[in-house]
Amino acid sequence: MSDLAREHQDQVWIKVGLGGCASPEAQCAAGLITEYERDTMLDQMQRARISIPTQIREAVSKYPGISNIELPRMIVMAYAQGRTPDLRHHAEAAECTVDVDGRWWPATGPEGA
Repeated sequence: MSDLAREHQDQVWIKVGLGGCASPEAQCAAGLITEYERDTMLDQMQRARISIPTQIREAVSKYPGISNIELPRMIVMAYAQGRTPDLRHHAEAAECTVDVDGRWWPATGPEGA
C-alpha cells in the first residue's frame, strides 16, 4: 500500500470512530495517543517482525538464567491473555538451553557448555 493510500485509510478509520485501527503515527497526529504510546507501538510492531527464536536469543543473551515464566514478557508474539506459553520448542533454533528448573541459558554459556 502506498503512503498516500495509507494516509487516506488512516483518515477514514479516525473519521468513522475506529482510530485504534489507524497507524500509530495517525493516532498520535489525531491526538488519540501520546508520542510515548506511538513510539511503544512502533517498537512492538518492529519487534513483531523479528522471528521468535531471534527474540529469545536476544533476551537470553541479555538476561542469562531468565525463567520460562519471565521470558514471554520479553518476546513480542500473540498468545492468550492469562496464559504462559511454553517456548522450549524454540530453544534449539534460538541457540539456547533450558535447564530442569525452566531457566534459559545461551547454548555457549555455563549451562550449555
